Amino acid sequence: MMQRNLRPLYLLLLLALSAATCAQAVAQQHFYRYQDDQGVTVLNNTIPPEYVSRGYEVVDAHGRVVETVPPAKSAEEIAAEEAARERREAQQREAERRAREQAQKDQRLLITYVSESDLIAMRDSKLAVLESQIHLAEEKIGRLREQLQQQQTAAANHERAGRAVPETLLADIARSRQQIADNRNFMEERRRQRAELETQFAADLVRYRELRALPEAQQRALMRGQAPALKR
Repeated sequence: MMQRNLRPLYLLLLLALSAATCAQAVAQQHFYRYQDDQGVTVLNNTIPPEYVSRGYEVVDAHGRVVETVPPAKSAEEIAAEEAARERREAQQREAERRAREQAQKDQRLLITYVSESDLIAMRDSKLAVLESQIHLAEEKIGRLREQLQQQQTAAANHERAGRAVPETLLADIARSRQQIADNRNFMEERRRQRAELETQFAADLVRYRELRALPEAQQRALMRGQAPALKR
């Protein structure tokens, strides 16, 4: 008698379990939402392969979006992203290179010069050498011009007398002109170097003062190459 009463209860439990399983299966079922060639939104349990690259949404039985798959990137987009990535990497490498160079310059400044007066003395010494070379070139150009004037006067005398100018004299005139040009180029190059030296030492002096304003521990670390460069 008791077994006959349990049988309907058992069947009810089986039906409830089956219903719950079906409901769970339905809840877990996913659908694909995409647009066809006419721009119409389609909802289906499968998606044709030709529409996959256009992007789609995965939704559950309640219409909630489970996943969004963006459209596949075009070759142009991929190339643009790759170019942008390469630019970023190049910029990063350049920044790192500049930082290394700056650290090396800072290290040299701190090791080379004990004080600001040492740096100024070095600047003045190098400028004095260039000034001396410029002065010597100017004097030599003056002497060569006098020499050339004498040579040209001698050549003019030959011409006024109706005589051909000697080849040796013509060669001397050409050599004097070339020497004047060479010395002028030498002098201009030394002037350019002087301007560069003044600019470089002015920047070094500013930088040296910045470095000496740092705590001593940080200065020692920079001298050992164990600290990053101070940003300018």
